[in-house]
Amino acid sequence: CCPFSLYCSLFAWCIQFSPMKININGLGNQVTQDSLECLFETYGRVEHTCIFMKTTAQHTAAGRCAEVTMTDAAAANIAVRCLNGSVVNGQQLQVSLL
Repeated sequence: CCPFSLYCSLFAWCIQFSPMKININGLGNQVTQDSLECLFETYGRVEHTCIFMKTTAQHTAAGRCAEVTMTDAAAANIAVRCLNGSVVNGQQLQVSLL
């Protein structure tokens, strides 16, 4: 028996249920926080969503992006794999874990 098995089990349990932040780039102007939350809730519970404008060094708009926090790491990983590269309102999303 591994002397660290209890520690490893607890660590795996904590990782599984710790909130995971997801970064989304390439959002169209029609996407709202509610529609984004609905999109991610297909995969699990969403704790928080935030949409904001990216700016360049010259302070010009470079597009909309978002951050979504999901309560389950496994669900967040599945959401990232399924939604990365998907098209929403004519825009291809780039979805990754933070």
